[in-house]
Amino acid sequence: MDVRYLLLLFFLVSCLPAGQVSKGDLATDGTTESTGGSSGGATTTIPSSETNWNFLSTLSKLITINVSNLNNSYIVGNSVESFLNTSGNSAGTYCLISRYSLSGLTHELRTRVVPVSYYDFKVKRTVKILRVDFNDIANADQSCMVSSVTPITIQRLDANGLLVTDPTPTATSRTTHDPAQLCPLCSSILSSSKIFLVKKTLSALQELSIAQVDIRSLSLAVDPNNNVATNTGTCSQSSCISRGFDCCLDNQCITDGATRPTASAQYNSQLQAAEAEKLNNPLAYLNYPHLYYICGTSVPSSTGGSSGGSYEQGLTQLKKDYFCIEHIKKFKTAPTFHQEVLNEPTFMQDVNPIINDRPGVPDVVNNLSTLYPQDIECRNGNAPTDNMYYKKVVERLYTNCGCAKTTLADMVTYCPAYDYSVNYLDNSGLPNRIDCYTPPGDGPSIPSQQTVSVNSRSAPHRYFRSCGEEFGNSASCVSGDNQEGDFFEYQDEGHVLPMAENFGMNSILGQMKVTLDKAIPAKTVAVELDQVYQISTTSGFYSPCPTCNKDSWFESFTAFPTTAYGAGLQAVGHSTSRDLFDSNSTGGNYEDTIFGRACWIPPTMIPFTHFPLGTTQTQRLTRLKTQAALYANGYQRDWYGFNKGALIGSFDGVSWFAVGKGRIVKSTSKKLFLAINAPFADMASPTLQVVNVQAYDGISQAAQLDYDPSLHLSHPWQNEAGNCQANHMCNTDTDCVTRLGWEYMCANVQDLKTQWPQFDVDAKERANVSDVLTIDQILNQKRFPSSSTKRCVYRGAGSLCIPNSGSPGIVSDANKRKTLTCAPNF
Repeated sequence: MDVRYLLLLFFLVSCLPAGQVSKGDLATDGTTESTGGSSGGATTTIPSSETNWNFLSTLSKLITINVSNLNNSYIVGNSVESFLNTSGNSAGTYCLISRYSLSGLTHELRTRVVPVSYYDFKVKRTVKILRVDFNDIANADQSCMVSSVTPITIQRLDANGLLVTDPTPTATSRTTHDPAQLCPLCSSILSSSKIFLVKKTLSALQELSIAQVDIRSLSLAVDPNNNVATNTGTCSQSSCISRGFDCCLDNQCITDGATRPTASAQYNSQLQAAEAEKLNNPLAYLNYPHLYYICGTSVPSSTGGSSGGSYEQGLTQLKKDYFCIEHIKKFKTAPTFHQEVLNEPTFMQDVNPIINDRPGVPDVVNNLSTLYPQDIECRNGNAPTDNMYYKKVVERLYTNCGCAKTTLADMVTYCPAYDYSVNYLDNSGLPNRIDCYTPPGDGPSIPSQQTVSVNSRSAPHRYFRSCGEEFGNSASCVSGDNQEGDFFEYQDEGHVLPMAENFGMNSILGQMKVTLDKAIPAKTVAVELDQVYQISTTSGFYSPCPTCNKDSWFESFTAFPTTAYGAGLQAVGHSTSRDLFDSNSTGGNYEDTIFGRACWIPPTMIPFTHFPLGTTQTQRLTRLKTQAALYANGYQRDWYGFNKGALIGSFDGVSWFAVGKGRIVKSTSKKLFLAINAPFADMASPTLQVVNVQAYDGISQAAQLDYDPSLHLSHPWQNEAGNCQANHMCNTDTDCVTRLGWEYMCANVQDLKTQWPQFDVDAKERANVSDVLTIDQILNQKRFPSSSTKRCVYRGAGSLCIPNSGSPGIVSDANKRKTLTCAPNF
């Protein structure tokens, strides 16, 4: 090799600057002082810095570890360094004691703590810290436990700073060194109630004083589900509420009563039972903190981070509300207190103490030694924003028990006269379970079980006469019993030649007459308000159009296949063959039935069509005309619909739900309407569907949703009348195109809103008012059945969409633009 290259390389290397070694992630920030001299600027003083956790290279006051945590954690700060710099302290054996209050009992986790040091090249000094070995279970057993049968005693500092035997020791059976054994059956994040450091001696674990190492500001939480991906709390109560959630819990913004993601997998049978119990008692979720997120009832926010103990806080708030309601009932002058609270009762002044007259229940309200503070009385005066203002307490009663109204006046007018009932007392005589109570309605009693026949010509609509009154009520109609809306009829009995009149909803569903020999209104069944029912189709079949022509390619195929048991058309088998059965077992041609995959909307349930107007009839007719125009132009299918030909139900005649072979549902009015999800009711064969409507026994199992993604399609609790919605679940447009066709696009539908009519408890529509609801809120289930809110949305002919939504200034939000954009070629 030429020596000139070696000389050149030598000179280049000699010109490079000295390498800089970055400080380790464990070094804490602070102002340092240099002593100069021969040390070359090495630091001899400890910089000022707060005591913090250092976990996953992040400094914080709170960390959450998984029970199978494999990452080391560190306690850093100048108090730690000062302590370890004291002679002999770096050689000591230490433990971190963290305690957790679970169901009123204290559980204890003991973790080995090891002093360690490293050299920080940037500030040129040795940094000393404490390493907390949550993952070193074997050595923790030797260092902090000595024996799992008789753990080594802990000595705590008393008020005088003297070491004494721990006055509140944790039971041996609830003391562990393994995070996974802290609470093996728990599923919610465990937040520590106290943590402190101890030093091991020959006979005890002695607590370090605040002057030695101050860790009072640190908190620790343990996730038994191993779901924690980050180490710090990332939410606060105010930020969560501003984003539309109810509270900050387990270091995340959540909705009160939402199902925990681990509930279905770990406690499936318990979850099913709890869901059934919630139908009868909306407050039942408070009894299952391992299944549901529980914010509590208007619980004041805690100081940031996780609001651990919210289950107890929520129950405490509920007890306060209960005794407040008891106070109102004690001094009411009307038969019930619900209407009276609207009239500013004089007995609600702050000076009146709450008087508890329940036999056997102690007067917990005015006893300072009990769970409750003295000032929880229902308030009036000048404090309408107070948490215990009596009207807010009554509003919470209605909300907790399932009333969907938002103002107290509407709650009292349109919802049942709810009350609280105590079903269980604890050992001290305090209520520890409070449920909602719905009083029985007035008038004749309704049988708990009814068997009704639903004619296959029952349309998803009610028969309103031209004067606006519903057919069948006692009100007379001067204009006669003709159906309101544009008149429609066929010129022949074969239903081939329709009259050329104005096209409307009567043209789509069929004209209704008092003779009930054409289209028939939805079957009306009297039910109790706010009661849970199990509705089942026990027999029957539906033939949509027996006189319609068959498929011209293959006469065994038809656009109107027959279905049975109220389940509607099923997506069983598929074939594009035009002249062979192949695997097409339904008998439907694929162009018209889309292999049974698409969901069909009841024409009277199409959203974006309601507008408040002066009279109920004007309001209804305007909505029906708009719905008919959309349906006739092609908007007949979408993600929130049901199987074509399925038996569906409603408590107002507008918001429908899938029934099929079985559905558990809670009534929202005193009337249940049953119908077939299909147009052209007058064309159907007048066969009968036998339907059983019975009060739910709390034991039987059936579908509770239109479609449940957590259950496979053949599961006995799956709703066969709404399983078409499985084909509308998606992640990308490709999912929609391959299953349903080019008219569909995959979009997030959670923010799509519509005006929706209001109804009273007798299912009568209210004039000149409306609710603004998301699409999932117009459904009976009032929620999305899973965390995913993406659906295959119909954006073909007739749909309300924007063809050029991507143009500047049209729709700026990307998700809304996707939701509202027309499909290609439409």
